[in-house]
Amino acid sequence: TDVGLVGGGVNDKKDITVYSVQSTAENDVVNSNLVLFDECFPADILISTNKGKKTIKEIVDNKLELEIPTYNIKTKQIENKKIINWGKKKNNEKLYKLKVEDENGKIHELICTENHKIFADDKYIKAKDLKIGQNFILK
Repeated sequence: TDVGLVGGGVNDKKDITVYSVQSTAENDVVNSNLVLFDECFPADILISTNKGKKTIKEIVDNKLELEIPTYNIKTKQIENKKIINWGKKKNNEKLYKLKVEDENGKIHELICTENHKIFADDKYIKAKDLKIGQNFILK
């Protein structure tokens, strides 16, 4: 399968496309079967995988072949997808700590760059533009 790229002046969309978070508009992802965003989380963040929680650093440094939960905007379902590439980037962006209360009243924290796009209220919104009361999926 061909993999497309959107970012850094490139706009080559395919069924599977890797998007630079700063270069992506809300409707860009509608016709892609799989969308990958980069540049969004610090290395020490724990990620849920099919083999338990792992840090991004551990996953990238060891090129672990794992599956992670993703949200399919067409089916509105959580699906496990295989990690197909690993990379590192020095982050110069401001980090945001989002505190989210789940349906049971438990507080969760998500740390991401200010430009990380969160799928909230059926559209992508940058973390810095989220408002109190918006709904999004935290897995």
